[in-house]
Amino acid sequence: MLLEARELACRDHNTGAFNEPKFREVLRDEIKRSHRFRRPLTVAYLDLDGFKKVNDLLLHSTGDKVLKVVAETMKSTLREMDSVSRLHGDEYALLLPETSAENARVVLDKLRVALKGAMKTNRWKITFSIGVVTFRNPPDAPDYLINEADKMMLSVKKTGKNRVSYLALD
Repeated sequence: MLLEARELACRDHNTGAFNEPKFREVLRDEIKRSHRFRRPLTVAYLDLDGFKKVNDLLLHSTGDKVLKVVAETMKSTLREMDSVSRLHGDEYALLLPETSAENARVVLDKLRVALKGAMKTNRWKITFSIGVVTFRNPPDAPDYLINEADKMMLSVKKTGKNRVSYLALD
C-alpha cells in the first residue's frame, strides 16, 4: 500500500502523467545518465492551443477529458523509457533520453500526427505549440533544461502557434 501511495503521489490525478516534482527527479537522473554514457538528452515543452475555449464552451469536464486523451496519446506514442509530465494546466513536458536532435524531429513528427488524430477523432479544435531542445552535454540544472524548452515553445506561441521549434545545444 505504501508503494502504491508513493506512486500515486508522483502522478497527476487526472492524466496519470508524472507531476512536476517527479519530472524534475527523473530529469536529474537522466542528466546524470547522459553524462555517464555521453548520450544526448532531449526535452520538449508542449502547450495546447485553443484549450481555454474548450473549457469555456464545452465545460471543464470536457477539458479534463482533453488533458487525459493528450497524456494517453503521448504515452502510447513515445517509448517506454520516455517521460510524460503535466506541468501546469494545459502544459506538458517530455523527456526523451538518448535522443539526438535528428531523432527528436522524427519522434515529434510522429507525436504531432498522433495528437492531431486524437483531436480530430474527438472533434476538438486544439493544436499544439511545441518547443524542443536537445542537449549534447546537458547542464546539471533541471530548471535550465525545462526553461530552455519553455522558451522555445513560447517563441512558437508568439509566431503563430501549431508548430514545433527545435534547438540543439552543446
